[in-house]
Amino acid sequence: MTRKLFLCLLIFFVISGASAAKANSEKISNNNNSNLDQYILLKAFNHYRTLGTRCGRKNHTPVSPFVWSDQLAGVAQLYSDALHANRSNPAFAQRGGFDFQDALLNAEYDHVNFFHSHARLTPDFTERAYAEWLMDNEGACNQIMDAGYTEIGVAKTDLFWVLMLATPKIPHYWNLDSININLLVEETNRYRKMGARCGNQYFSPVEPVVWNEQLAAAAQLHSNDMNENQFFEHIGTGGSTLVSRVEQTGYRYRNIGENIAMGETQTEVIVVEGWMNSPGHCRNIMNGSYTEMGVARSGIYWTQVFGRPWSN
Repeated sequence: MTRKLFLCLLIFFVISGASAAKANSEKISNNNNSNLDQYILLKAFNHYRTLGTRCGRKNHTPVSPFVWSDQLAGVAQLYSDALHANRSNPAFAQRGGFDFQDALLNAEYDHVNFFHSHARLTPDFTERAYAEWLMDNEGACNQIMDAGYTEIGVAKTDLFWVLMLATPKIPHYWNLDSININLLVEETNRYRKMGARCGNQYFSPVEPVVWNEQLAAAAQLHSNDMNENQFFEHIGTGGSTLVSRVEQTGYRYRNIGENIAMGETQTEVIVVEGWMNSPGHCRNIMNGSYTEMGVARSGIYWTQVFGRPWSN
């Protein structure tokens, strides 16, 4: 059987300098009307999730990082506004004056489970202080460290902060088709270690990349989109881009790049080999500025996302 492999040339973005970093943060924070910095919130909560922590008497091992959900943040904002409007009526929250199921339904967020927490805090509370305050609360800490929740949204008014955790029935970054992560990393690093010629350009050996769940989540978003909507290009439905997909996962980067491939008989080895045989994709794989990567597959659509975190 003839192997059919289709590749799409890479899109490569470089973000550098403090002003660009600030712009990214502001772009994220403007996605909900509470004007919170989502990046700081995600970084704070995912710091605990990816390292593991103790909540009271229970020790939690590391779990996958949260992905930000604008839908959950929207529901959180509705509840925060309702709490603020009823601030002189303490019984409002105690008697369940807000219908979360209805709000999630109206937000078209079909969920497996959800958790919410609210607090009345002083106006000078910051995103990082709020995350630390919740992690000091045993009950909230256990929920935040629960691997059963995959997405997060936070909102606030001047007085009330609201946290929403949930797992959608069809997660935005669910790995619909199993892949061998170790083999993908090994194959990519095999070429990086040897050095390679990409078209007319020779690349000396470079340091290996390591797997990153947030980049894999961004890759899954695009593979799912291509599979569900039957297209093959870097710009997704609704105008999504590599930048917007990576930012949705909360990954803070210096630079990022993306390879995509499509083929019915693809395996991990074949797809990496195909990328290496294409000069543009090969240059992406051999780019020594990248230190992390994630790959995802949905149906016959593969996406590989590279990145270098802002901290590096």
